[in-house]
This record gives sequence, C-alpha cells and structure tokens, in this order.
Amino acid sequence: MPTDLSPKEEAQLESFTEEMIARAGNPQEDNQIPEETPLEQEAKAQAPSALLEPPKSVQTDKGQYSAQTTLATPPSTPQEQPPTQTPLINKGTCDPSRIYALIENNTIRDIFRGDTLPEYNADQLDIRVLPLGEEQMYSVGLALKEGELQPLSLEQIKQRQISFIDEDFEAEMLEVQNEYIPLEEILTFEMQRQEALSLQQGGQTPFLDKLAAARGESKEALAGKILKKHADYMGTLAVLLGNRHKLRTQIEQSKDPQEIMQIAYKSPLKA
Repeated sequence: MPTDLSPKEEAQLESFTEEMIARAGNPQEDNQIPEETPLEQEAKAQAPSALLEPPKSVQTDKGQYSAQTTLATPPSTPQEQPPTQTPLINKGTCDPSRIYALIENNTIRDIFRGDTLPEYNADQLDIRVLPLGEEQMYSVGLALKEGELQPLSLEQIKQRQISFIDEDFEAEMLEVQNEYIPLEEILTFEMQRQEALSLQQGGQTPFLDKLAAARGESKEALAGKILKKHADYMGTLAVLLGNRHKLRTQIEQSKDPQEIMQIAYKSPLKA
C-alpha cells in the first residue's frame, strides 16, 4: 500500500512498530515509563508550550477525578486601593445666649452657658438645652426620667435655696470672726473674757496680769477692752443669725418656685 511518508518517517514508523511488538511480548515493563521515541520527540518539539503543562486533577460531581489540561494564566495585577475617607463627625452647636446641660449616665453632670462650648461632637456628648426662662429649675445631679429632663420639685428647690443661704451666711461669719477674734487669739480669747469678768469681782487674773504688762497698760483697761470686744462680737453674730433665720423661714413658707429662687442672702451688716 503506497504512502506519502518520506523515507525518514517510514524508518521512524517501522522502529515504533517494532517497539510496540516488543512491549506486547514483555508485560512486566507496562508500569515503567517508556522512553520517548524519535517521532514523539519531534511531535513534542512542534507542540505549543501552553499545551504541555501537566494536567490538574478535578473532582467531578460523582466524586471521581479526571485530568484536565489548563492553560497558564498570567499573574494578576494589583488593584488600586480606594482612597481612605475621613469619617464624618456629627457636629453639634450651642447658642451663646442659652444655658445647656451635659448628660452622663442619665444624670445632669454639668450646666453651662453656650458660649463656653460653641461646637461639640454629638456622637460623644449628650448636650441638652434647658427651657428658656426656667434654667434655675434644673440642677447638677438631677436624674432624667425616661430619658427626658425633669425640673426640680418644690421641696428640692427649697433645699437648694436654703443651702445657698447657708453658704453665704457661713462665709460672712468667717469674716466677722477674723475681725473680732484673730487666729492668734482664738485659743485664749475665752480665757481673757473669763479673767476680765473675774477682775470685776476681785478675783485672780494671772493671764491678764502678764498680758497687760507686756502691752504696757493696766489690766483694768485691758479687761474693759476685752469685754467690749466680746459684746460687739456677740451682737454681730445675733444680727447674722437673725437674718439667716428670716430668709430660711421665707423659703420654707413659700409655695411658689419662682418666688423661692428670688430669695437670696444679703448681708445685714452692709445694708
């Protein structure tokens, strides 16, 4: 049978046929990897490199594996990262003419004027504006009810106003004490008064004797000054105590919150 093979190709085909016959006669060599024939080497040299990649095992739906030849894929190029965005801030603002409350743990933590905090982060701070004209009805430490601001009760307003009166009264008392009984005389002032009274009855005055001698004056003159100072001091205390009692009585008897908040301490000594 005529063929179109060249003499070289006929020789390669004859060699390949003889090798196949030899393999059929020696089955123990079936598991060995055969060497490539000249014809296979020539076919491999002419095949595209992409088709020569080793097959990859792929699991089928039935759990069996089959070999598939895959083409080489070029390396992926890195994608451009989107620009980082600055997180938006929920900005709050305060009216400089209004009064605000800072809320923490469902309680008024601070009360301040709006001009002291023009702007703030509303995601971090809970700021509430107080009702206009009723700002004094709220106080630091006052708890919210169901998340809403609640004004002071009548009794709470009375207690708060009395505490304001007492603070101012005690401050003025301290001024009076420093005026009549300086710090260096606090420990001996009562002894001086007792010996001054004893001198009027002819009693012993050991402290006044030494004090008068050191001052260069008679103990009678010194005793008179001591008793007058004590009388003036007690008289001033009486005025201050009477004034405080009057203010506290006005607060306790009032039923009007606005009236109570108008009652403030005024020194009777400076009127």
